[in-house]
Amino acid sequence: MRAAATTPCLIALAMTPLGCSESSSPPPETTPVAKQAAVAQQPHDVRVLGTVPRFRFRNQDTELFGSKELDGHVWIATFIFTRCTSTCPRQTAELARLQEQLADHPDRDSIHLVSFSVDPEYDTPEVLKAYAEQWNADTRSWTFVTGKRDGIWDLSKVGFKLPVNDARDNPNMIIAHSQQFILVDRAQRIRGYYDGLNELAREKLRRDLDLVLQDPPGPVLAPKTPLENKAVDSRLYVPAELHETSWMQERADAQMATRDRFDVFHDFGFSDRQPESG
Repeated sequence: MRAAATTPCLIALAMTPLGCSESSSPPPETTPVAKQAAVAQQPHDVRVLGTVPRFRFRNQDTELFGSKELDGHVWIATFIFTRCTSTCPRQTAELARLQEQLADHPDRDSIHLVSFSVDPEYDTPEVLKAYAEQWNADTRSWTFVTGKRDGIWDLSKVGFKLPVNDARDNPNMIIAHSQQFILVDRAQRIRGYYDGLNELAREKLRRDLDLVLQDPPGPVLAPKTPLENKAVDSRLYVPAELHETSWMQERADAQMATRDRFDVFHDFGFSDRQPESG
């Protein structure tokens, strides 16, 4: 039921203003009174909005980079491209400011920033490396990602539910994309979307980041067995307190030993939506 309930939320996110647009509406009022009202309306938990599919691209040093390197980290993603002259420099400036603010965070080693290029044909690793240096990015905790255009665009549209499209009739906006910052937890689950150019949204991102960092180190990522009819590299979230629990394995073995005694007919099937449900 929870997975179904989140669908309208994800659709609404796809309708948020695109980055690299000159017609973005101005940010909301940021007076002290407005800030206090916004904080008062914020929930105290951070919902699970979806799961990022496994991915693997190249970073600014030409090294393979993806989900494997981010497992166990809480990370913040955004989509940019280096030729962008509109929102991208502002998005990158805000991430640079965020990295500076997080330098003294007690959990700084568990936090990673990721900038995905939506113009990977131009944004080669060499171009991204120069871009990172331009913004004084510490690439130990902030990675710039390039790869096949179809793969990155699919990750934006399908994985993060964020729009990206060609706009080559406008020289200042050859690719229209989202200016959102996305918060992802250690289990690769999306925990929030935040307008990267809005002060109140960035403040909420900082608060939510601290909450998500307090989540248990789990869920543990464990391979699924062939009996579950999943690919070898498919993954299942297992609560940390249940990982490698001896009595559960004993019970599973006892149950599996009796399966040949049963002859049960059914004409229905199941779909694994546990990661999306949170």
